[in-house]
Amino acid sequence: VKKPKRNLSAYNFFFKDARARLVGSLPSHSCVSACSVSTSNIDHNSTCVADCRGDLFGKCQLSFQSEASAFDVKKLPRKRRGRPPGPNYKGPRSAPHKKISFEELGKAIGMEWKSLSRESRYIYETKANRDKKRFKDEMNIYNLKIKEQRAGHEMVKSTVSL
Repeated sequence: VKKPKRNLSAYNFFFKDARARLVGSLPSHSCVSACSVSTSNIDHNSTCVADCRGDLFGKCQLSFQSEASAFDVKKLPRKRRGRPPGPNYKGPRSAPHKKISFEELGKAIGMEWKSLSRESRYIYETKANRDKKRFKDEMNIYNLKIKEQRAGHEMVKSTVSL
């Protein structure tokens, strides 16, 4: 018997909608064109590195790295501590849409949730109450099935022991 899926809160429903809306509205790389900024005071053999990570709050950081300085420093591999990763380890995950980090997404949606009007919030609270009722009904059915299974196992045990 499979346990029913937990109910979602009003914020969870809002987060789903806001995430889809926000990720859909963001361009894939908003600060790639920012590297075309005037570079008159920078070496001609420098490369522009744009670090946008979503650039939702205008935090696009441009840094210019000289090609000569990039090769001067030798990086030694860090000794990894702890248990080695298993054969199915695929490395650290990035955002599936590669537009905005989860941290920035959560901050933006959290601010939007706090400023939401009562009428708009009521829609999500209604969805949450409906989902809560669904979960409660499914849990009652689940608990009855579990009781039936336990009663069936106890009857089998009592007939075997006689």
